[in-house]
Amino acid sequence: MLNAVGAPVDITGTLIRWQLAKAASSSTALVEKSVGAGITIVGGPAGRFDVLLDPEDTLPLIGGYYYEAEVDDGGTISTVLTGTVQINQALIDPTTH
Repeated sequence: MLNAVGAPVDITGTLIRWQLAKAASSSTALVEKSVGAGITIVGGPAGRFDVLLDPEDTLPLIGGYYYEAEVDDGGTISTVLTGTVQINQALIDPTTH
């Protein structure tokens, strides 16, 4: 995560939420992740975090979706990431072996 002048923002100890929905205007998240439950801060001083999606999160989804992440530093909540993703139907079911 970078600030307005492009310098890294230290996110160590912050709360981070990530959600996936059909559209930005949707009132219901289809997938939700947070620190300790799918989100790992991998470089706090560098402003880096990873979001892990499990196969079960997206297996029933097909098409275009909107995602958004927000960081709460203990008083200020900032939307730090938005975008869209295309989810295609899997040929191989990752839940079977």
